[in-house]
Amino acid sequence: MHETYGGFIDAIVGDALYANGPVMTQLDNYGYSGLLVLKKEKNEPLKDALTLWEIEGRCESYADAERKEHVEFWDVDDIETLTSYKGKIRALRAVVTSRRKKKIP
Repeated sequence: MHETYGGFIDAIVGDALYANGPVMTQLDNYGYSGLLVLKKEKNEPLKDALTLWEIEGRCESYADAERKEHVEFWDVDDIETLTSYKGKIRALRAVVTSRRKKKIP
């Protein structure tokens, strides 16, 4: 992709499979940013992020009365967690709760 598109790419979005040191290192080498899903709670970097989110608590919350939804946000930055990646990562989390009653058709 880099040979074909070069600087036209700013960021890559990837599933949890790509949240690993070699992929993140390659993104850095090409000057790209990455938005990667973290899924396995026992694996890095999600394991460290969960611990830090618990310590620091949520950073923001938002309630939408019309939609009957509540969203809580957590954000930790500068995590150095992977031995296979020399950079730092930022981990964001959003949890949406709904109080809507489900309509039965």
